[in-house]
Amino acid sequence: MQEKDNKNTFVRFFDTIDDFIRKIFSKCWMYLALLAIAVVAFILRYHLLGNRSGDMNSFLIPWYTRFYNDGIVKTLGSSFGDYTPAYLYFFAGISLFKFEPKSDAFVAAVKYISIFFDYASAVFVVLIAKQRLKKTWWITILAFTAALFLPTIIFNGAYWGQCDSIYAFFIVLSIYFLLGNHQRTAMIMYGISFAFKLQAIFFLPYLAYLFLKKKFKLRFLIYVPIVYVLFALPSVFCGRNFMEIMEVYINQGGSYEYLSLNAPNIFIFISNNFAGNSWLKQYLLPAAPYFGIAIMLTFVFVFYGRVKDEKDSKYLEIAYFFVLLAPYVLPRMHERYFYLADILGVIFFLAKPKKFYIPLISSVGSLTGYLSYLFGIKWIDLDSTNHMRIGAFLMLIALVLTAVDILKKDKPEMEQFREDVSREVALKDGLIENLED
Repeated sequence: MQEKDNKNTFVRFFDTIDDFIRKIFSKCWMYLALLAIAVVAFILRYHLLGNRSGDMNSFLIPWYTRFYNDGIVKTLGSSFGDYTPAYLYFFAGISLFKFEPKSDAFVAAVKYISIFFDYASAVFVVLIAKQRLKKTWWITILAFTAALFLPTIIFNGAYWGQCDSIYAFFIVLSIYFLLGNHQRTAMIMYGISFAFKLQAIFFLPYLAYLFLKKKFKLRFLIYVPIVYVLFALPSVFCGRNFMEIMEVYINQGGSYEYLSLNAPNIFIFISNNFAGNSWLKQYLLPAAPYFGIAIMLTFVFVFYGRVKDEKDSKYLEIAYFFVLLAPYVLPRMHERYFYLADILGVIFFLAKPKKFYIPLISSVGSLTGYLSYLFGIKWIDLDSTNHMRIGAFLMLIALVLTAVDILKKDKPEMEQFREDVSREVALKDGLIENLED
């Protein structure tokens, strides 16, 4: 009898544990899912840390060597590289650990910075989904997964050692605060983004559109140059010329005399061979930026005049369109300059899950540049230029599909109301699954 009671007690004990685990999982399954995805994404990135790209050997290691040999103050006060001081401060921080310049520890440290911002962007994708768009956990988890597992996102930081995740993260933050109508904070975040990378200007056409729609006040743009100057001050105090820092982006703009640098954009359809076509260098290259600006402004005005939808999903779709359009119509673009469009494509998916194929097409187009430059891989047996033209064509398809969807006339309110009611009834009856809202 005693043995039977002990057995029952033993069974009840484990039944209690089972119930407890089930209860915890039923309440926290979504967070456990996000954690599992994050762990797998990190393991994947960890195995890529050992790669040393040409940029790592030619630029990042020599830059760090100066901090290692000359110290932080002397190095920050000197002129070298073509980056703003904001990114170089990370090198100053790494130098405190005294890693050897060519060591695996230094290479990993640089990449961990980019990886950190990969995760930071993914976290704010979740916050945009839940706090701003009120999406279900299933859609949110899919978006979180995409933000961490898109090949271009992984290759950019963990494999290549580039830092595009930093400026892109602060653009994501800016969008998060704009959706909450916190314009001052949004522009401070945008200013930080601009302090790291000139590519933050891809976001400007969207801000112009918001201004025309009375969703943004120009006075808040003053925070952008203020933040840029604040980031420059530590380097100035160390002895670097202030005006030199102010001209970094001007010098960057004229450092490459190519219409396209492996970027799958419109200029890849035109020859880069200036030696054989001197008129390209003399006339087309200087005029190309104005062509791009004219195209972007045209769409700003068209969307302003034609789009009446005031939903957040529409604004996010337009933001995605402009950060995809900008590197497509501007010259001197590198293959990785569609990074911002890749991450905003995930946010676009949150806004319009049924249009998932659009950011999927653009991400494949973006990937063509990475595959060609990093691995020499081509979709089909073509030379490098024609391979990139396939990517450019995919980008064009994504742009056209997005523009058509943006300009599509909204349904009348009563018709939309009836559809929503019918959908709610179907949901309650279990006839369909809630995959969108």
